[in-house]
This record gives sequence, structure tokens and C-alpha cells, in this order.
Amino acid sequence: MRKMFQIAKKDIKMNLTGILLYCGIMTLFFFWFASVFDPELFADLEDFYQNFPEAITSLVGGQLSIGDYNSFMNVYLFSFSWMYMGIYFILKASQDIPTEIEEKTIEITLSKPIKRWEFVLGKLLRHISVMLFLIGLVMVAVFIAPYVLPKVAPMDVNYETLTAAFGYLIFHLLSLLATGFIFSTLFDRKKALAFSFGALIFFYALGQFYGLFPEEVRDIKYISIFYYFDTYELLVNASYEDFWINIIILSVYSTILIIASIEIFRRRNIPV
Repeated sequence: MRKMFQIAKKDIKMNLTGILLYCGIMTLFFFWFASVFDPELFADLEDFYQNFPEAITSLVGGQLSIGDYNSFMNVYLFSFSWMYMGIYFILKASQDIPTEIEEKTIEITLSKPIKRWEFVLGKLLRHISVMLFLIGLVMVAVFIAPYVLPKVAPMDVNYETLTAAFGYLIFHLLSLLATGFIFSTLFDRKKALAFSFGALIFFYALGQFYGLFPEEVRDIKYISIFYYFDTYELLVNASYEDFWINIIILSVYSTILIIASIEIFRRRNIPV
């Protein structure tokens, strides 16, 4: 078990500059987003957006609400977190193990007294650690913005549901990470990247645009992990409806893929 943490620590140290740069940029980006919010301006825009076609409103849960800080974050942060953060983690996860195999650095690692499952979980732990660090920084930026920016009063922010939304986001990003990770144990770099992005687009299209499909095939939405990540009810209506069941579904999905990744890599023929 200790070796798993050693692998994660080593990988993080090797990529520390890039990790800090990306996390810093994302944190400043969302703090800037928070500074853009103006309750009066966006309350007026909300009425205007109600006339948008369903294809557009599907991107943010079917309805557009940006009149308060929480609903603003729902639209501009959480609804597009797959793009701001998910793509990064899918890219990193899908390329990690294939890169080591193709560059033959994996031979050095696996020739040591280390089990393959420890190697796989060490690689995964590296990405999860970065993800939690990133979400923590963004969360701090979003939380302190109402206290330092003049246009938002802290008393108007529902910090309880905002905290729950960030917790929800962890499980969403973990499901995306696990999707990219399993392909990394199956294919080389190019194929792993292609399949990972293909799965991302496929799941996103099904989970967000199922309302545009013929009614008889709309149930296909249930196979998309994006269908189980919807912060609209939580942030706009302060409702926990389906919150816990969705977290359970995302957790089960991620766990199955992680176990499958370990087993696939354990059986894979890699000369050392």
C-alpha cells in the first residue's frame, strides 16, 4: 500500500510545475467569473434567456437561471466543468500508463518488488489528488469572492448547497477520470485518447440533449454519466432531489471501471 502512495508522490513531484500552473489558472479564472456577476444585470438577462431554444437550454439542465450567485455558478461553472476540468483529467489519465509503456519507463517500475494493482492505483491516486487540490482551490475562490467583491452580499449566497455542489462535482470528475483511465490500461496513447474523447462526447450528447431525441428513444439517457450530474435543482431550487442516488450511481460506475482497470492491467502482457 505504501508503494502506491510513493508512485503518486513521485508522479506529482515530476509534474508539479504544470499542476500548479493549471490549478492556479483555473482558480483565477473562476474568481474572475465571480467578479463578473452583477445581480441586477443578470436578473434582466435571465428573462431574455428564457426565449432561447431548447438546444441551448439543454446545456445547463433544461432551464436558464442566473439571477443569483448560486444559479450563476450553476450555469457558468458546474454545467461546463466537464470542459474546464474534465477534459484535462481525461487527457492526463488516458495518456499516463500508455506513455510509460511506449517510453519503456514502466519496465523499470515493474521490475521492482511492486504489485501491478499498486502501480495502477498509484497512478490513479495521483490524478485524484490533483483533482481534489484543484476543486479545493476553486471552491475557496468561489466562496471568498462574495466577501471581497462589491456586487455580491455573502448573506445572499447559499453556502450549504454550494458546498454540496462541489462535493457532487468530485464524483462527476471522478467518473470522467475513471473513463479515461480504463482506456489507458487497454490501448496505446493515440487509441486511448481517441476512445476517451469519443466516450466523453457520446456521454455528453446523450446526457444533455436527450430531450431533442424522438420520445421512444429518450430512455437512452440513463446510460450517460452526464445525466446523473445536474446541479440545477441543488443550486437554483435548493433541492436535494435525486442528489444522493446520483452520487451513488456515479460512485458505482467509477468503482466498476477502476476495478476493471486493475484487472485488465494485471492480465496485460508487458515484458519487464
